[in-house]
Amino acid sequence: MGNEASTLRLLHNLAELEQELERDQVSKSNQPLKVQHGWDSKDCSNNMTVLDDGLKVRRNRSLQPRTDAVRGKRGYGQGIHIWKIHWPQSMRGSNAVIGVATYQAPLTCIGYSSFIGSNDQSMGWDIVRNVLLFNDCVIRKYPDDVPNEFVAPDVITVILNMDSGTLGFKSDGNNYGVALKGLRLLGKKLYPAISATYDNCEVGIEYIRSTDAAPAPDLPSPSRPTERTTARDQGRPPAKPCPPAQPLKFKKQCGKNIELSNDSIQAERSNFMSESDKAVVLTSRSLQPNEKFEICVKRTLGQWPEGLAIGVVALEAGFEIPRSLPGQAADIAWVWKGTDVLHDRKTERKLDFNLNSAKIGDTFGVSRKEDGALHFFYNGRDMGMAATNIPQKIHGIVDVYGSTIHVELVEQIREEASEPTGAAFTGMSREERAFEKMKQTIDLLKKKDERTIRPTILMVHEHLYMLYVKHKDRSLRQLMGDKLVQLNAAFHITEYIKFLRDCGIENARIFTCYELLRNVCWNYSDASLKFARSIGQTELLGILSAELAKYQNRYMSEEGKRDIVMSAFGILHNCSKVTENRGVYYRLGVINIVVPYTKPGNDETVAMTALMTLSYLVTIDQQHLIQAEPSAIANILKKLDEALRNAETHQSDGFHAYEIVESLINLSKSAQNRVTTIQKGGIPLFVKMMKVGNPQEQELALNAVWELINGGDGTLSAVSRTEGLLDAVKALKSSKVETVRQAAERISLRLDTQTQMFSQRFDPTPKPKCTYKDICDKFVATLNIHKTYFDAKYHRCYCNHCHNDRGDKLYYTRGNPPKDYGIPIGWYRYALCLPPKAKAMNVLDKWHRAFHGTKKDVVTKILEVGELLIPGDVALGGDKISEREGHFKDDYKPEGFDTKKIFVSPSIRYAGHGAYAMPHKFEVSGKTYVARVALQVCIRPGSYDVGDQTIGETKPIDPKFDNQEIEWSTKERGSTILYGLLVKLEEQAS
Repeated sequence: MGNEASTLRLLHNLAELEQELERDQVSKSNQPLKVQHGWDSKDCSNNMTVLDDGLKVRRNRSLQPRTDAVRGKRGYGQGIHIWKIHWPQSMRGSNAVIGVATYQAPLTCIGYSSFIGSNDQSMGWDIVRNVLLFNDCVIRKYPDDVPNEFVAPDVITVILNMDSGTLGFKSDGNNYGVALKGLRLLGKKLYPAISATYDNCEVGIEYIRSTDAAPAPDLPSPSRPTERTTARDQGRPPAKPCPPAQPLKFKKQCGKNIELSNDSIQAERSNFMSESDKAVVLTSRSLQPNEKFEICVKRTLGQWPEGLAIGVVALEAGFEIPRSLPGQAADIAWVWKGTDVLHDRKTERKLDFNLNSAKIGDTFGVSRKEDGALHFFYNGRDMGMAATNIPQKIHGIVDVYGSTIHVELVEQIREEASEPTGAAFTGMSREERAFEKMKQTIDLLKKKDERTIRPTILMVHEHLYMLYVKHKDRSLRQLMGDKLVQLNAAFHITEYIKFLRDCGIENARIFTCYELLRNVCWNYSDASLKFARSIGQTELLGILSAELAKYQNRYMSEEGKRDIVMSAFGILHNCSKVTENRGVYYRLGVINIVVPYTKPGNDETVAMTALMTLSYLVTIDQQHLIQAEPSAIANILKKLDEALRNAETHQSDGFHAYEIVESLINLSKSAQNRVTTIQKGGIPLFVKMMKVGNPQEQELALNAVWELINGGDGTLSAVSRTEGLLDAVKALKSSKVETVRQAAERISLRLDTQTQMFSQRFDPTPKPKCTYKDICDKFVATLNIHKTYFDAKYHRCYCNHCHNDRGDKLYYTRGNPPKDYGIPIGWYRYALCLPPKAKAMNVLDKWHRAFHGTKKDVVTKILEVGELLIPGDVALGGDKISEREGHFKDDYKPEGFDTKKIFVSPSIRYAGHGAYAMPHKFEVSGKTYVARVALQVCIRPGSYDVGDQTIGETKPIDPKFDNQEIEWSTKERGSTILYGLLVKLEEQAS
């Protein structure tokens, strides 16, 4: 649950605050005008030094190629402003840009470039190359009608007309005319700015004057034409910024085996076990000069010897997607394949990295420079010029071939959804800049200085709160939340909240900051499970719980208290989804504090959020605490209906349809809630979600129906008569997503049984015996496991038919404290004999359940040892355990990742993934199956860490477990006990 409803009110409060701050700065200033408008020592690259009270800036010597920039102290939103730039010709180097920039424009980059104008937050004139720049596009040559040998003089006058939205330059009595128009479209103040590359150069600024009183006409051109004089009359093209470019995506017309997802920024090869090709995909538009087309490898498979290929292609009429690259596109494509850059079936150049060795997390890119040169990139490193004379209109192209089965575009992060978007700020460079602003904001919080509360508010609002609001993509929001965890932001925000409480939140300014920080926690705890977990390690949950206890009977009558209660519940609800936080909730007595808020007479939204929070906290023996009033269930269903009506986001007031249904499933622990949900129209809404939702939403809706019809309280009959349910389930039985198909098949089996019972076609003939066990027995026989390892009376088939006949739930809770785990649907379990310590330590009651995927060849060795081992251990017979090929190792792993652990998961979907439960071909009775094996284990509570998935998956893996808590790892030997061998066989189509 996020909170964007208060955005307008916060914007209003903060706008007033910013105006007040600016008025204070002006009134207190008795400095000369030139100094007030000089360079800002606090707003420049760390490689620049501001001199002479801001009248001059020096770019210091740098040991590596880089470009540095500086902004002026004042930004201008209206009026005409004139200043001079003093920049000697001998101090300009290869790139020297004079222009303007918003407050969001970055101030440094690696390498030499015309940096001001390289993004959609700045624009200017490169006085070395004599070109105008905006959004990483060369607008045109400037000044117009000057000889090629023209050199800009040492002193240049800048004229910024914010009333007409134009920028112009002049010098030595020469008026160079309007350079750029449309500046008001940015909707932001613009600051004087320059970017430089020359070591020890010094650039002066001299503010001349302004006319703020009234709008003024456009800056005249050299011959001073009237407004009606056209550009054609003057013999030159009109001055205008580069048209905005749409964000790069993958083109929907792609190879037969490609499946696009996540708004067409991810491309995954289907049929990857049987086919290595037919997976070529293009960018949705052509690339701009200097724009980098970059992809990240998300999943690989060691089965194929060759890997991906990437490059550019000059599309022609009648172009057909090749089966693989370069293929029939050889003469119009430039492709990096293996170590070769290929064009027209010839090797243009050899590169020092082999694409066949691409690993998960690697990034590969390609860019056409302004001079027509083609450059490839590996993990951000420029591999040098690979080809020349590349046509201007080219598309990016990638072949998701062989060992590479899933790639993702390195996404663009735009500062303003309404602003022009270009190619320059894509990928990590923009993310790193946003991260730096976040870091500066957290560093400011650390100071806890009452004198800086107002600037703190502005920083928090701009670089934390609005960063979330502007970016709607959930994966980007999660990335931001994860970055905050790296900064230990939850702790510093909590400490600052405590500081504000000590200062007295009765003060309006302090309360604005207090409310803003709580909203930041509310939003990012919704986006990132890691951030929600980190909040549980601070005192914030205790502060919020104490507030709820304090305002229980007062929040609806006292002004401002409802917002405090609502934000407290928003954070508590998000953090309750983290299983590690629940111990904190029990310790704080949160359940007893929250229950009164669910009763009649409370604010409708507060009561609903309180009930949804409780749904994560109560155990099956506490179900009476979540037994809700019919009106409360009706309110939740109403919110679900509103969310599903929002076709773009499936959200309503910050509640996502997914989490609403998840809460309804949790609430179905209560028999009365199950009945009420059906009576209040829940099933038709689940049917709607099956029709309009994405695959994850469809599966969750099916799971909700399953929970309602398997409560043993007569709900199946009522559910089966719901109009449209049978048709929706039937349609999803043909879904391309396996987990959706399986969920629909379960429901279908259950509903078919009910339909037959009430029809004349009912056949009392006993159902045929399940044959899945027989096939699995034949496979297990090939593993040569001695029968004494098994305890046959606890063998169990989890195929859809047997699971349906038993009416099992999809997830169960075990251990102390209780934790969920998924039933291994689709698998057959061969129960293992438990060792004596299992009974002595009461393992089956006290320990948690998990799964460990493995290879069939090592099952016997694991059983001989009697427990899971850590890489580096020596197994029985002298075999040394090592990390599997393709998995993280000491020489290839994320920073801080420990490979010397045992890895398990509460989700069989994750543990059963091909990266862990390696697929094997198995032939029997003339049929071919894909076989996988896994081990079901008990694991000691408190012995393991909870972490993020490590298979490069971006889509939800299991609807019950967030991807950020789906992998458990332990270094504690003896903390796992084996109690089941799981086998899964999937028949391959002939």
